[in-house]
Amino acid sequence: MNAVEWFMALWGGLGVMLAWIVWPFAIWIMGHVPRLRDLHPVEPSAWPRVSVIIPACNEADTIEPALASVLSQGYPNLEVVVIDDRSSDGTGAAISRAAKRDPRVRQVRVDTLPEGWLGKVHALHRGVAEASGEWLLFTDADVHFEPGALEKAVAFAVEDELQHLAILPDIDAETFFGRVAMQAFGASFFTGMWRALLQNAQGRNFIGVGAFNLVERRAFDETPGFEWLKMEVGDDVGLGVMMYRAGARSRFLSGSGQMHVLWYRSYRDMLAGMEKNAFPLFTRYSYGLLALTVLIQCIAATGPWIFALHPSIPGAWIGGLSVALLIAAYAARAHRMFGVPVLVVLAMPLGQLQLCQIVLRSAARCFRDGGITWRGTTYPIERLKAERRFVLTAFGPKLR
Repeated sequence: MNAVEWFMALWGGLGVMLAWIVWPFAIWIMGHVPRLRDLHPVEPSAWPRVSVIIPACNEADTIEPALASVLSQGYPNLEVVVIDDRSSDGTGAAISRAAKRDPRVRQVRVDTLPEGWLGKVHALHRGVAEASGEWLLFTDADVHFEPGALEKAVAFAVEDELQHLAILPDIDAETFFGRVAMQAFGASFFTGMWRALLQNAQGRNFIGVGAFNLVERRAFDETPGFEWLKMEVGDDVGLGVMMYRAGARSRFLSGSGQMHVLWYRSYRDMLAGMEKNAFPLFTRYSYGLLALTVLIQCIAATGPWIFALHPSIPGAWIGGLSVALLIAAYAARAHRMFGVPVLVVLAMPLGQLQLCQIVLRSAARCFRDGGITWRGTTYPIERLKAERRFVLTAFGPKLR
């Protein structure tokens, strides 16, 4: 073999090796995620008051149906605090209409973002100040709940003596390529959170989910609060880390069939929407780690197929076939647990390349702007790095 063929063989062999490490591990890890719909908790003798806190910035297209799904839950002791965070579209009017129809809805308007705060984190902070519930549910302005989902989640939290419950909803897009990219993101999430998932049954995980973070108010008040996270891009995971740091008992569930979100309508929307957090979350603002992450993803995505088609290596196709079978096994598990279409997961190698593009685009925009630009505000990268409260490592969160 010449030098090019040796390089292709090495690239392909590394890809097969990575696949045999990552895919079986991901399949095994997914087995440690219980589903909310499979649980049958006993109803509490008295339903605690729950404050649903929803930050909304220019969410006119999604806020009304999302609010309707929350209000139709039938939960007997509920208030909904919606923070209109400097919206310039019809978000405020949509919230006002909902508040007039249902007295459980409270509207809070934010006109000015204080210095030193990320907009969403400040909105959550304001929501906590306005809420009166014994439990606080932080969710987003595009999350939809199936009837009874909130009651079951609260009942489980009370029965299991939790102080924090994070639930991952069904996440969808309107295009095939959007779905593929999201599943690649999800696979990275599960493998990156392996330690938390293994500790899940013991109530000692640190996972947070922006779509559903339920915390006991009394336990939350023992933490530093959102002021501790005021410049933290990954505020949802940050909340989980903060509760973990305070010794809270925490669990993570799949909300498949119980709640869903149309996260991004298309892959193009996902590219734009993840500009603010892909670079910091995946590579911690490090261009060296960015290069390593992209290299590993590219090897994992393309290596087995290059190896399988390499004419100079007898039987190399067996390596590619074995990886195809691993991906098929992962697809079957993802379909059973989360209802993900099998064809979407089978296209995961493409999704890994899309994930590289997303992270590279996020890094390029951050380099160009000297920081993260989101919702019309630019946050300098040096300040974001200086005020990080934690970094996620392979063995859990490392506080800074």
